[in-house]
Amino acid sequence: MLPLEKARIGASIVAGYLGAALPYVAIIAAIVMLAAARGRPLLALARALRGATLRNQRATLLAGVAGMGTIGAAALAIEAAGPGAVVWIWVAALVGAVFAWTEVHLAINATDEPAQRSPWTTMRAGLGRSGGALAWVHALALLIAAAYVGVLFQAEQAAEFARTLSAVPRLTAIAVVGVTAAAIAFVPPVRRQLVVIAPVGLGLIMLAGLVVLALDLEGTSAAVTAIFEHAFGSKAAEGVAAAGLLVTLQVVLVRATYASEAGLGTLALSTEDVEDAASLPGRAAWIPAITVAVVGTITGLVVLVTGASNHELAGEKLFLPLTHLERTGAVPSEHGQAFVLPEDTRLEENHAYDMVMLANPRGHKLGKIIAGDNTVLLPVWGITEGASTVYLRHNDPAKAHPSFDLEIPCTAKTIERGGIKWLELRPVDPETDLAKLARVRNLDGPYVRLGDFPLRGLVMRSLGTRAGSEPVEHLSMVEGARDPDAPDNPTLRTIVTLGFAGPYVAGDEAPWAIVGAEGYAPELGALVHLRLSSPARGLELGYLNDYDKLSLPPWEFLAGAQTVILRHKEDPARDLRVPVQHEVKAGRLQFSSAVEGFAFKDLAKLESYEDRPYLLAPPYRFTAEVHGDTRLPAQFAGRRALIPSESYRDLSLRPEGLYRANPRDVLQSDMVGPVVDHDGAGVVASALARRLPRPVNLLLGVTGLVLAAGTIACWTRHGARAGAELLVNRSWLRIGVSLLLLGLLVVAVDLPLERLLGPADTAITAVLVLHALILVLLTPRLARQASK
Repeated sequence: MLPLEKARIGASIVAGYLGAALPYVAIIAAIVMLAAARGRPLLALARALRGATLRNQRATLLAGVAGMGTIGAAALAIEAAGPGAVVWIWVAALVGAVFAWTEVHLAINATDEPAQRSPWTTMRAGLGRSGGALAWVHALALLIAAAYVGVLFQAEQAAEFARTLSAVPRLTAIAVVGVTAAAIAFVPPVRRQLVVIAPVGLGLIMLAGLVVLALDLEGTSAAVTAIFEHAFGSKAAEGVAAAGLLVTLQVVLVRATYASEAGLGTLALSTEDVEDAASLPGRAAWIPAITVAVVGTITGLVVLVTGASNHELAGEKLFLPLTHLERTGAVPSEHGQAFVLPEDTRLEENHAYDMVMLANPRGHKLGKIIAGDNTVLLPVWGITEGASTVYLRHNDPAKAHPSFDLEIPCTAKTIERGGIKWLELRPVDPETDLAKLARVRNLDGPYVRLGDFPLRGLVMRSLGTRAGSEPVEHLSMVEGARDPDAPDNPTLRTIVTLGFAGPYVAGDEAPWAIVGAEGYAPELGALVHLRLSSPARGLELGYLNDYDKLSLPPWEFLAGAQTVILRHKEDPARDLRVPVQHEVKAGRLQFSSAVEGFAFKDLAKLESYEDRPYLLAPPYRFTAEVHGDTRLPAQFAGRRALIPSESYRDLSLRPEGLYRANPRDVLQSDMVGPVVDHDGAGVVASALARRLPRPVNLLLGVTGLVLAAGTIACWTRHGARAGAELLVNRSWLRIGVSLLLLGLLVVAVDLPLERLLGPADTAITAVLVLHALILVLLTPRLARQASK
């Protein structure tokens, strides 16, 4: 196994153990701390919620955490654990309140200097020499968390929130967040303004959520019922794929920590500018109550009431041309090939129209391979003009996908044989033997990409019969006289036999579109972001080649895959995951096992498992423009037409290298969707966007960027403090670490949430577990202080 793969697998195992331990450690630690403090955290929380003083101190703490973690935490928890997660969010808020009160109380009692308050000062003061070592480990873990959770996660979610609500491009959103965060971090007057703006901004988003709930009181009541049913009723087992309450708590605790930062030690760092610390612990306990319980409940209800989710179906797996097909059948007639026109045709009797038959971008089976000459001969027709590529298709059903077509670039020239002109296609590479390729690889062909076929269509009334009925009249179309100067072309009947699509009215723009899902109704003209996801048990697409490698199309998004699924024949719960590595070879993306001593051929020895692996693919993302149903077939009335930005004709097949896959091809695989491409804060944004007017959505999108910028700025300061704790406490070092963390925003531009969330969850879990254990070690000190 490669060293990098060993490290990845080892990190995955460690993350698994940390995650499994988190619910036990967090809850037991909270109980121990609550007992040691004689219940003061909850009493202080009650007083803080009633109090009306020290508003600036309360706002200072809130300003540091009121970011995208606060907005998206409930949505992320519900995505993973179902509606019942909201109940466990309340439990997590109580646990967080105990952690927050304890860490701030210990910090302000460890030193008289506000600027020295930190979890590390507390550790050194309460645990002596071992406290210094633990402080160093905690600072390192917190610095890593600052990078993943404080910068990358916040920026990604801010971009998602603004993109959904305000159509702000991802790059623009992250650039705005970066500049604003830098100003907050390095310009004190701007930082002071954040203390005022952040609570107001968070309140504005929550007010918008309450408006959404008020507009649908019946739906809100149903959502509340669903929350308790999923938490305690017969549906409780559905949380986190029925993995149980402990796994649900693990997910919810991590998500709650994204929202409040309670238990990480950062709330203690946020008090360094506050002189009067008398009620700071109570104010700190107030933070989880607001950011986790209140905000989490409102956003969770909004998501449930509106039906927004990270698996919201956006379209059918139907890809159709947005032009009216003037054909319900093809029949012979005394005038030649005739098309029976549909009843809703726009064409009129006794009129002539310029029409077109569309060629298949995969090519048409035409001509034949001349084995001895290694060429393909085609008739010289207008539709063969410009032909320069031969395609060979696989006969094996496992390789029948369009992206497995073998593309062979050729040179073309006109020759004469037997007094007849032919178009001769010869492979550019003289080593490519067409006949041998077709024979050895069991390929079908040749297929040649042809041009569209224009025709002059005459509309007339004809008499036809239907099974079991009397003859009926209908409108039909036949081909009119051809222009004597037009290029020579085959008969219309031959065009139909070759598989051309149509006829369509010439001149009509004919973009191809995905048929929108029923009930999915984004604003007309909007750009929507969609994705197709891998099935849970891996893609059917691909095959095991002769070199024991899983061979797939060389699509860029597939190259990000790291795992294959070994499917159990009877019990999906017993499926195995195997890490893989890839290479691009012979025009294919080829995956091999990264586990030392295991090859895919060894599957033949496992009686209970299928004999091939299935790739667990990353999501495929694309953008589409929203159109109405005007040009969709009648059975899809009321649906949206979603036109992808990529051209359906551009297959971009190349012998070597990766390329951007086309939605048309990916839709023909067993990828799931398309669904709306959003997660976390994006789901909340989508929920708000569908119920609120556009001006309000624009304001909320900008507000989300400001909130994220404030949280990123605070996290960069935390990271700078952690860096100083690790190395040397110098101002230049703090500035350097802050700039380095802000520089990570460049990475966030192309970093999707599914790749970020795993490392971010691991980082925050590691800090939370470590700090909880340290706080437990400090409970004797806490008990002595509580007894005074």
